[in-house]
Amino acid sequence: LDTVGGTLRKVASITQGRIQPETLSTLRQAVFLDRYIQGIGIRHGNTLLCTSEQLFEKPEPIPDAIPLPRPGHVELQPPSDRGFQAPSLSLVYAFGNDLAVEGLINPDLFSEFFDYYARESDCRVFVFFQGNKPLTTFGEADMLLPANVDLNRTNQLQWRGAHLVRVAHTQRYPIYTVAVASTAAVTAEWTRSAAIFAVAGIVVSALLSWLVIRVAKRTQSLESD
Repeated sequence: LDTVGGTLRKVASITQGRIQPETLSTLRQAVFLDRYIQGIGIRHGNTLLCTSEQLFEKPEPIPDAIPLPRPGHVELQPPSDRGFQAPSLSLVYAFGNDLAVEGLINPDLFSEFFDYYARESDCRVFVFFQGNKPLTTFGEADMLLPANVDLNRTNQLQWRGAHLVRVAHTQRYPIYTVAVASTAAVTAEWTRSAAIFAVAGIVVSALLSWLVIRVAKRTQSLESD
């Protein structure tokens, strides 16, 4: 998200909100260079002046648009249908005179780097925007989100039936992640770790006992003690 925010600032600096033939080229180049952006557009209030796909003869209204943030600020807005296969998150950078640059992000990108680690940990992760339905999910496909998960209890383990749940969220964006693991899988992993440490502990204890006995045999006299 920070990467996309940096791209939006650069586009705003280059275009200054001017809609010219070369503006379309600038927007398309930004989409090409930033792998996280599906599309990009210049907004005036709740209307689109142009996108990386086309220039509009007159401003195009945005359905269910949310007001722009304060000038100079970046805001993550709820997912909306912008013509892609799945609803896109909208990251908006406002830069004055009711103008803004918005980048559309595919929520599935959140899972791009972490799906492997979630599967390795036998858990499933759900990514939420605020308290709405999950934006995306990855990890063990057969694991469901338990009922009554408290999103306000962050960084704490929650027991939900046969599952362990942990919630985390960012300070900068209204994004929550909910990691779910089965207690059986956690117990099995704990048992394996405990067995390894138990064997290591027995070996170390035997070595220390042998050293103590050996030292004790050498110190038989009062003077040596």
